[in-house]
Amino acid sequence: MIKLKKANATEWLGNGFGTSTADWVVAKNPSIAVRKVGCNWYAIQNKVRIARGFDRAMLLEILEEKYPELAA
Repeated sequence: MIKLKKANATEWLGNGFGTSTADWVVAKNPSIAVRKVGCNWYAIQNKVRIARGFDRAMLLEILEEKYPELAA
């Protein structure tokens, strides 16, 4: 199982602006960011999308298949 750690917390942007989402990275390789964009979750490394899933669990399963060295 791949572990994530929070790079930045959720931030309140003020009335009328809502919040910004938390930023997540892979614990064993902080250069891989995990983000939700629209309805999908993406793993991004060096501004290149390396994996996509419909939910976070699916994305982590795909990452584990592609990069088994990231698993804890």
